[in-house]
Amino acid sequence: MKKVFIILVIILVIVLTGLFVFKIKNNFSEEAKAKETKEEVKIAIMTATELNFLDIGQGDSTFIEFKNGEQILVDCGKDAKVLEELGRVMDFRDKSIDYLIVTHPDNDHYGGCIDVLERFEIANVIYNGQQKNEDFYNEFLDYIEKENANFKIIKTEEKLDFGGDTIDFIFPDGGVVSNPSDNNSSIVFILESGDKKALFTGDMEEELEAYLIAKFSDKLDVDILKVGHHGSDSSSSQNFVDIVSPFYSVIPVGKNKYGHPSLRVIRRLERLGGEVLRTDLLHGVKILMDENLSMSQIQ
Repeated sequence: MKKVFIILVIILVIVLTGLFVFKIKNNFSEEAKAKETKEEVKIAIMTATELNFLDIGQGDSTFIEFKNGEQILVDCGKDAKVLEELGRVMDFRDKSIDYLIVTHPDNDHYGGCIDVLERFEIANVIYNGQQKNEDFYNEFLDYIEKENANFKIIKTEEKLDFGGDTIDFIFPDGGVVSNPSDNNSSIVFILESGDKKALFTGDMEEELEAYLIAKFSDKLDVDILKVGHHGSDSSSSQNFVDIVSPFYSVIPVGKNKYGHPSLRVIRRLERLGGEVLRTDLLHGVKILMDENLSMSQIQ
């Protein structure tokens, strides 16, 4: 009887082990299928590079997803609000971002970057090289080091390729701008997808606008302008907007005490015949860089 009992126990152990192994294999198979399905959906849907100008209050943050699936976050706003807004445009299973571009270390542009570095695996961080003597800046650098991300400082004009789309960094380029400031040290770049172009300006003001007009006027005619410095009077000079002549002018802005955006700047942009889009009024702006430059609110 004891022998029969031992045999039954052994059989039971074998059966349970078999079921456990089957379940593990099945879970792996389902995860692989889910990943495969996600990639297939991305390939099927991403027919155009997508720009998402996030509604993060008074600050700046744009999530870019290229046709080949690569992703960039440009600036992070001032706090963890950026994570909530990224949740509106990213798959909840997506825990990585290929590039984080920090245009300059003003709090309303990089204040939420530590939260982003904590939440996501960031492969590359691109920065303007400006140093600040403050605790938060040092903590920001510490998090980049912990992340083990590739850290690159833009010093000269250079270009990156994203499956045929390109980003052309045109500033900093080693040149000297009259009246240099934190804002006029911003990374400025042109994103080109097919025959469509978008210009990202950080907090660029008139002095840097004049510098770029003198050096790159043939490159500055674009379809989409991320308006500099939240539509401030100190940016978007008449000469600059005439040359850029955007179809869409996107102003990242929230409740503030600075009078942003300036009504004068809004009127100046409207007279170009394009459309002025505010992140605070639309609760986020999505633009596809397709033939029609399809625009919608972020849902």
